[in-house]
Amino acid sequence: MKYNNKTPYLLAPAGSYDALCAAIDAGADEVYFGSSGFNARNFAKNFSDEEFFDAIKLCRIFGVRSNITVNTLVYDREINDVLDLIYQAACHGADAFIVQDMGVARAVKEQMPQVALHASTQCACHNKDGAQKFYEAGFSRIVLARELSLEDIISIGKDAPYETEAFVHGALCVSHSGQCLFSSVVGGRSGNRGMCAQPCRMEYEMCGTCTKKGYALSLKDLSLAKHIPALCDAGIASLKIEGRMKSPEYVYGVTKIFKNLLIEKRAATGDEMRALSELFSRDGFTDSYFTKHYIKDGASMYGVRSEKEKELTRMAEKNITIPTPRKNISAVCAFETGKKPSLSFLCGENAVTVTGDVYIEEAKNAGATFDSVAKNIAKLGNTHFALNSSDISMTLSENAFVPAGLLNEMRRTAAEKLELQMTEEIPLKRCRMGFVPVRQPEKEKQIRLRLYFASCENFEKKLSAFKNVESVVFPLGIFAENSLRDVLSEICRKYKVGVLFPRVLFESERQTAYGILCSAAQTGASFCEVSNIGHISAARDAGLKVYGGIGLNITNTLSVQYYTEVLGLESVVLSPEMKLGAMRDIPKSDAVTYCAYAYGRYPLMVLENCLLRSRGMCDGKCSVCGILHDRIGADFPIYASPRLDAKFPCRNIIYNSVITDLRTKKDLYTAGLDILCISAEEDGMPM
Repeated sequence: MKYNNKTPYLLAPAGSYDALCAAIDAGADEVYFGSSGFNARNFAKNFSDEEFFDAIKLCRIFGVRSNITVNTLVYDREINDVLDLIYQAACHGADAFIVQDMGVARAVKEQMPQVALHASTQCACHNKDGAQKFYEAGFSRIVLARELSLEDIISIGKDAPYETEAFVHGALCVSHSGQCLFSSVVGGRSGNRGMCAQPCRMEYEMCGTCTKKGYALSLKDLSLAKHIPALCDAGIASLKIEGRMKSPEYVYGVTKIFKNLLIEKRAATGDEMRALSELFSRDGFTDSYFTKHYIKDGASMYGVRSEKEKELTRMAEKNITIPTPRKNISAVCAFETGKKPSLSFLCGENAVTVTGDVYIEEAKNAGATFDSVAKNIAKLGNTHFALNSSDISMTLSENAFVPAGLLNEMRRTAAEKLELQMTEEIPLKRCRMGFVPVRQPEKEKQIRLRLYFASCENFEKKLSAFKNVESVVFPLGIFAENSLRDVLSEICRKYKVGVLFPRVLFESERQTAYGILCSAAQTGASFCEVSNIGHISAARDAGLKVYGGIGLNITNTLSVQYYTEVLGLESVVLSPEMKLGAMRDIPKSDAVTYCAYAYGRYPLMVLENCLLRSRGMCDGKCSVCGILHDRIGADFPIYASPRLDAKFPCRNIIYNSVITDLRTKKDLYTAGLDILCISAEEDGMPM
């Protein structure tokens, strides 16, 4: 159901059971948390299996929506475990599931169509075409990219059938989410699999027109606490606080402040911003993407956490006391002489009644009073409930004898029955059980090459170094240069030519991109390789065939089927994070061309804010912008990715320090692949 309330929900993190209790007590409308696996914060404390289902029950008792994180890429041999987890959590009453993997999403909608799905920020949704595609895939809510401005957010959500969710506070990834391979390729810990080692928080020497040393990739934390009125008017369904790796005190303090701001629909005061900063900050906060301030001052976005800030956090956490959350209930009871006693507990639409086995007798001495009975009934300390005497309706005979043991037993039984009623399992029909992975036979296959060029310069010479070429690919920007039209037309007459689409395309850039794609089609290009679901429509509208690129993060059979059978892609590049055995596991179809990157520098990060321009190091030539030099001597080239909206500076792509070469791997030729993707450039670009 589409959210229509003008005040957004407040979505808080829960990396542990204590943090969950803190979020609930601080007033969160929704919480997000994960089990011990398949979530993007595998290094958070998370929940054991028993705690996980107890956490869902706790949310139901307090009327707080539980959004379960299942937002990692999945391999074929893991799909059944993921689907079982979602099924069990849904039966326990989980409200929604945050998912990145499109294969998992498709399986859930086929097997459990009533389950609500939210498209993770790892899906990198940054335009309206993308949000619409996710909605058509079965997602009811889209978690928007954190790089969007208020204008972008409003544009994507306006008159839409889906809900939108926006980050408002917490850590920022310097790379577009879902488009970062840095931790995976360099350190063997995949951010797309929940194991990010955070290389962006390390120190680098940045070399360009000059040299600067520091934390070049470390962004300040985001905070939009000063923009609550605008956010309330933007039509956003939910405002998300980041922090599953943070302490319960952090969760409680930040959630409490944002809850007050939403209730009062106002901007944070200076004191509230200081309180947020003391709980956690990296040299203050940034709102630059939201306000577009980074266009003028990109340097202000970067910051490092100081020892002083760490000490302030320790002091702030000591001053926070987190109450145990209790759900207020009411009671109706009757203790009449000559009749069996009854006790009813009521909470919202839930009501349970317990009747005693004995009859109430007259007291030999002083009879029970309202206060004495109410005091006993309200002793709910070891439960999730709280009961005030003013919420007790009692019928009590004069001089009635009401034994304390009887009251204790009735109270315990009523509380247990009420909790069971509020958390009883939901019968969920599963239309089809399981997924059967198919392992391909190990048989060598003739593989052709797809060559990637950075420019048309020395094209024939570079091409002559390769045999068995299936197609050649040029970046989108090449087709915008009128001076190259005749050269490109000649190449298109001789070869099958494709367009490499940029990894990111905001709404303001779509029309320009569409015009260039139309020009490419007129020149003779036949296909466009896209790395985002939101770019498919523009390519297809221009009359080009659509191929799937590296940024789609395809790691399993169901994802392949979704992109090819549902969205009509004819070719897909499998994720470079996959082992060759996992590639082999995907059954191959003659209707689909299966590709893998085999030679070149992997793109490790896609940055919205130009590193060199923000530090006054840009020479305006936008070729190799600069180099990131790390502590062990590795050099990572920084390339410009010019935006199609001229008002903004270039984006950056950071490439790996070494060229990956898998061409001699024998297993590559028994994985059932059709195409190897190869950089034709000496420096291994572009990929």
